[in-house]
Amino acid sequence: MKKIDVKKTAILVLHAQNGIVKPGKFGYSGAPAQVKKHNLLAKIQKALVASRAAGVQVIYVNWCTKPGYPRVGEPMFQFPLLIDAYKAGVDCSYTNEGGYSESYKNPDEIKPVLSKDYIVDNWGCDGFMYSDLELILRARMLTHVVAVGVATDWVINSTVRRGAEIGFNMIVIEDCCQSFAEDMHQHQVTRVLPQIATAVVKLDEYLAALPKK
Repeated sequence: MKKIDVKKTAILVLHAQNGIVKPGKFGYSGAPAQVKKHNLLAKIQKALVASRAAGVQVIYVNWCTKPGYPRVGEPMFQFPLLIDAYKAGVDCSYTNEGGYSESYKNPDEIKPVLSKDYIVDNWGCDGFMYSDLELILRARMLTHVVAVGVATDWVINSTVRRGAEIGFNMIVIEDCCQSFAEDMHQHQVTRVLPQIATAVVKLDEYLAALPKK
């Protein structure tokens, strides 16, 4: 992997939130089990600590719902993954009063540094859709975007694909991502994402490409 130009690079923490990566109502998906099995939060933490130290911009892209899931229903929106989350009571909500649920927040191991990081509210499976992510990246002149988080075959795939299509150099740290099952993750990092991303790399490769201060 080429040396990273920190002035042009952001790292996105995609949907790595308590309600998605911790045991709880989303457990039926298999994601929390995969996160634990692969020690994902510790790996993301390592990537974030090194990124901040090197001067890479950290951006959290957090999935949002409104209480009651008003966008789920006939005849407009029949998305099985979202409907299943609604039925299970997964509550990554942002209320009309401006408060966030505990499930929305990021785990303590990887929580944002509010004086340095950006947090983007995301209402879908694509980090760019229904969010101000693209505006932030272009305003900051960030052209290289590193993706970590959950799930590899949903938000990682959707965000990397959209980012590449609109002109960003998308990089995936494969062992800083996980999905709902082993084969779903492996198919993405070995067969799909290499066809979309500028690079799919291991955490150690990413760390080695960061400049040392």
